[in-house]
Amino acid sequence: MIPLGKTLLIGTASSLLGAVCLDYVLSKHYFKIETIREDTNREQVMKTYASLKIPSLNMQEVSLNDKLENVSMLDRFESKYGEEIMLMDHYRTSISIPKSGESMSQLNSTEMAQSFYSSPLFGLEKMILARIEPTFGNLENSKIEKMNFDIGENVSIFHVIEKKDDEILLRTPWGSLSWMKVVRKSDSEYELNFGSGILTKGHLGSKPMFKVLIPFHAIYSRYLLAFTKRGIAINKKL
Repeated sequence: MIPLGKTLLIGTASSLLGAVCLDYVLSKHYFKIETIREDTNREQVMKTYASLKIPSLNMQEVSLNDKLENVSMLDRFESKYGEEIMLMDHYRTSISIPKSGESMSQLNSTEMAQSFYSSPLFGLEKMILARIEPTFGNLENSKIEKMNFDIGENVSIFHVIEKKDDEILLRTPWGSLSWMKVVRKSDSEYELNFGSGILTKGHLGSKPMFKVLIPFHAIYSRYLLAFTKRGIAINKKL
């Protein structure tokens, strides 16, 4: 007879393995979410700049020239705001939006953010955050779906700090960043990018327990992007 402790250990390990396998099948093959990077530390951010031959992360020495335009808002956050990013991730997927008559398909960062923050999955996060942290506002989907997500606007505890037609960066008082970028790949195909960053001196970055939760954060992020893609498809009647 197998001891109870060993039985529980085997059962837990089997459940975790099953969950990992299911997540892999669903996120990679069903939802087609591609992992670009996970748990990227500050050294990787430095390498990004080095690969572009940018001599320094000091914004007094580096102007926003053509090289920096090829770097995402999330990648250049450190150089612009002078705050160190401890962890960074980036996920990507694609969506096809057919032409409407003679008009080209259209998709921008505002629509992506509207879909992201009004998704059922983020709805659960909103409810939890509302209980443990004073919110900035705009919790109802009816309001979120009408937002422009201009600089200075808020949704839940997320505050828009940068915005372009194809890209948006938000920040929370906990020292975390959320980033979205829409890339047109062809007349009808778009690439949806979502990433997050944890600041070294932020509330989350200072908690050792957060590192234990990183694998769950990665899974959650992938499904947030999957739900965002699904929401866009519904809104576009695809």
